[in-house]
Amino acid sequence: MAIPLYYVVMRMAPPEAPAADSTLPNILAMLSVVLAGMSFPIRSFVARSQPRSAFILGLALCQAAALFGMVAWFATGSPRSYYCLAAGAAGMLLHFPRAAQSNANRA
Repeated sequence: MAIPLYYVVMRMAPPEAPAADSTLPNILAMLSVVLAGMSFPIRSFVARSQPRSAFILGLALCQAAALFGMVAWFATGSPRSYYCLAAGAAGMLLHFPRAAQSNANRA
């Protein structure tokens, strides 16, 4: 629920002084895509020893990717900051287990 709330906050609270420089939102958008993408190999590496902690770690990395969007929005006011939210949300959706996986783990 945090990422939709980030979106609501970004829509309701405009930045004070939007900057014309588009470098920061581009860099943060690329970093958020990399962070959300790297959460999968990091999760699988940690899952060997601590499966529950690995799931939380993967979601936390995707959450951090979405937070880059908030930083970009309040620093520059660029609409590209929504890409960070999208990257974080996509990563979180992909981290949730499927029904077949969760049924196999119960048995």
